[in-house]
Amino acid sequence: MAEQIVFPGAIDWTGENPGSDVAESNLLLDQVTMSPKIGQATTSYSRNLLNQGVVSVDNLVTDDLASINALEVDRVVIHGSGSSFQPRGIYSTSGIGSVAFGGAITKAKVVDMETAICAANADIGSMAYLTTPNIRGTAKKTLEFSSAGSNPLWTGNNENGELNGYKAGATNQVSKTLGSGSDHGILFGVWAESMVGEWGALELITDPYRLKKQGMIEITSYISIDHAVRQAAAFCKGTTLVP
Repeated sequence: MAEQIVFPGAIDWTGENPGSDVAESNLLLDQVTMSPKIGQATTSYSRNLLNQGVVSVDNLVTDDLASINALEVDRVVIHGSGSSFQPRGIYSTSGIGSVAFGGAITKAKVVDMETAICAANADIGSMAYLTTPNIRGTAKKTLEFSSAGSNPLWTGNNENGELNGYKAGATNQVSKTLGSGSDHGILFGVWAESMVGEWGALELITDPYRLKKQGMIEITSYISIDHAVRQAAAFCKGTTLVP
């Protein structure tokens, strides 16, 4: 769990030596709670492959499982449903801002996302955009303004991308099947407000016995995590966005 600190009081204006104390502001504390959500993945490989492999099959399989788990953590942070034992992602978090694009990405709409956060006094840290590679491609071919000599909406690559003056990145972990089924996702926000809780590290268990009569070795991974947004207004999602 994490604490939220709120100062609900106001400043009192007084004359010199007023003769009485100003009103005291009470510090309010709230908590964002998380509980373990268990994710599992499993695969198997043959003993024959283990004996013949010119590379370390054990390392290859465990590296793949670690990558699968890392990608899934990224996905649920963005799109986790919060039901069926999944963590709740940013898109499903109540209270985050929302901007309807109604088509392709434009300068006006990404500025609207920024405005939604700033108007809620939630621009409390470094902010960045995250979207799909397809939207990034469209933004690189779209001018900020129609006037000659205007810059493209998106500049730089995925390591140093920039959109609307903020850092921007693209990943296939952002959904391309939202809304009507072909809408792409885009998020903007203070990413430090997105918290992943972990109970232990990624665990890998090798079982050479369950499938022994098939000549197979089974490996299963376990993670125990949860996700929460500390301040929902620090994020804004885009809807009805298409490449």
